[in-house]
Amino acid sequence: MPGRIREALAAKAERLGFRSTEAFLSFDRPRWVPDVPMADLDQSCIDKANKLQRAMGPTLARMDDPGLSAAELESAGCGDFAREFGYSITPRHWRALWRRTLARDRGRFEWGRMEIYLPDRLVRKIAAAARPSVSDACTFAPILSVIATFKDQAHPTRRERDYLWLMSFEFLEDQMAAGTPEKQTRISLIDFLAKHAPYLASDREALRRNFQRKYDAWQKSGRSVTAVIDGRADRAEWKPSEEAVDQITAHAVLECGGRVGQAWRELRRDQALPEELADRFIDNPASKSYVPQSIRRVVGPDAKRLKNIHHGPRCHQLGGAYIDRDWSSVHSGDWYQADDLTAPVYFWQMDSNGAPALIRGQVLVMIDLRSTYILNVALIPERNYNARAIRTQITRTCDEHGMPRKGFYFEGGIWKKSRILKGVEGDALSWAETELGLREFGLQFIHARLPRAKPVERVIGAIQNLMEGLPGYVGRNEQIEKFEGVQKLILAASRGKEDPRQHFMSADGWMDKLDGICREYNSDPQDGKLDGLSPEDAFHQFNDLSNPQTRLDASVRYLLAHHKRPVKVHASGIKLQFGKQTYRYMSNETGPLVGETVLAWFDPGEPDSIVITDMKRKNPITIERIVSVPAVSLDDAGNDLLSKAMETIADHQRHAIVRYRSLKSKYSRPFRANVVDRQTVEFGQEIARQKKQIAIADRQESSRARWIERKAGEADVPLSIIPGRDSETESALEELNRLRAKHRSGEILDGAAANHEEAE
Repeated sequence: MPGRIREALAAKAERLGFRSTEAFLSFDRPRWVPDVPMADLDQSCIDKANKLQRAMGPTLARMDDPGLSAAELESAGCGDFAREFGYSITPRHWRALWRRTLARDRGRFEWGRMEIYLPDRLVRKIAAAARPSVSDACTFAPILSVIATFKDQAHPTRRERDYLWLMSFEFLEDQMAAGTPEKQTRISLIDFLAKHAPYLASDREALRRNFQRKYDAWQKSGRSVTAVIDGRADRAEWKPSEEAVDQITAHAVLECGGRVGQAWRELRRDQALPEELADRFIDNPASKSYVPQSIRRVVGPDAKRLKNIHHGPRCHQLGGAYIDRDWSSVHSGDWYQADDLTAPVYFWQMDSNGAPALIRGQVLVMIDLRSTYILNVALIPERNYNARAIRTQITRTCDEHGMPRKGFYFEGGIWKKSRILKGVEGDALSWAETELGLREFGLQFIHARLPRAKPVERVIGAIQNLMEGLPGYVGRNEQIEKFEGVQKLILAASRGKEDPRQHFMSADGWMDKLDGICREYNSDPQDGKLDGLSPEDAFHQFNDLSNPQTRLDASVRYLLAHHKRPVKVHASGIKLQFGKQTYRYMSNETGPLVGETVLAWFDPGEPDSIVITDMKRKNPITIERIVSVPAVSLDDAGNDLLSKAMETIADHQRHAIVRYRSLKSKYSRPFRANVVDRQTVEFGQEIARQKKQIAIADRQESSRARWIERKAGEADVPLSIIPGRDSETESALEELNRLRAKHRSGEILDGAAANHEEAE
């Protein structure tokens, strides 16, 4: 070991009385044990130790990892602590718990021992009251009758304990008045209370002292009840002035995020405390978070109340009072509710380059509002979703479970503003009756104002609980909950060092797992408004069988599946736009309709074609979507797409061409026929023939010149050294390119290649 470490160990061994450093290092220290045996501890201490053991477990398992720094261990430990205890702590507090755990373990690495995780302040459990004997039941019947009136006989309130003291003193005096010796009665009464009221004192001796003190005070006060009552909680204490409380509260809320300790420390540091507080309380450098209890008791609740309103009216509303809802008048199938979820699970799918790529995707969940039964779940392997996905989910849900009797209960945002869902109300364009979308079926739309008004939020939280432990799980808040192992795999996969298919689920596998999670939730009994029923049982039990739901069969399903919109047919075809997504349709049937208004029936689930009718919903025609063509493409696939698109455009425009020619031939102006002799006609034909020959020669010459220029560029021959654009030059360039091709393919040997270069 380094010399400085050996010197430090030797000094400590000498200070502790060991003969040598080796003796000090080989000394086996006894196990640490708590002052109170585990069997005598209150359950609250055991529960805290259990939570701390679960919170410390992951960090203890990774503490020897050389790739983790101390700061990373602290960050992970704080996250584990917050997940187990439900609140966060500072890194300083976590380090104190860490050092305490290691010190109690004493180098034994016995991380499974519950004792080393116990809190510093140990609380003994209250011994259970013994069952009274027959003689005690007869002798102390009045005392037992008093105990029987307690709401919780094992943990009575302070007022109930005061009443028991008073009744015990009156019982003692009644026995003395009946002739029983005082000493004998007092001893038997104390023994009885020690057995059957152990909450009055920690042991019998403490009970005897308390009994004597209270009894003497009761006698001296003329048997006044005030002498028996424990007045410590009701005793008037010093209180700061209202101005001082307002100053500390304002600083805590406005400057310190509601933290009273920080506000007290900063005001004292800046010497801004009111004089009455600065003179009364001394500074306590041993704890920077120290605040006098009299100050914290007054300021703390007020700062907590005002913190939310400081963040904003909505935060204050969410953290405030709420309305209880009566579900007795709501049946299953009356209302459907849906919401989105960015699932806390990464999965892979093939990208445009044919390589597996990781994504979290979006999940849409549709539930029955009354029973919270999950009706449909959809996985969208994209970063965002649009109204078309929402409408598709509505269609599929209604296909399986029927349409809701009354309507949909959605949130705001895209669920409220989308025209594809509800259409528009009003007759600004005189087409309101055709653009009311789903309202056409008599369905209503209600939008929740606050998250607590959406039961689907609790359903989403429940299914997220069932996702923990799945491959690729990263937590509900990926930025705070650091699942470091998964994050390392994600980073390695993004850099191409790991194959996502070896560590994560595919899109299909994740969808199958998601279906299983929903089935597990639907069959699991729930409390609250379901009163112990599972959502599946509640969906059937709360259904109104006298008023069955409507499900559209195959003959009329198109009414639900299609979104109807009046559109005008333009020279570029029919254009539909939903958000940033644009769809264009045209065919030979749309050409005759250019300039007219038709009713377009758009199925969000099958956007590759639409159906158009007239405004009376007659004469349906199916129009295919025009394919998108790559902006630049040199392969055959791109050329095929371009050819197909050009054919579609030609079909769309053919009607105008045919129509124009028909009208032109039918209604062209008549002219008088030319009457000339034969020689004049032949002379004109000869002129036309000669002009045609000259034009053909010019085109051939231009074509040969362009060909020569292109071949010269391929052969890297400057145009300036080419003598002409005749057929000999054309043949020479053809032969030159042929030889260069053989040279590149290796058919010409090196010597021949050299001769070839000389020839060039």
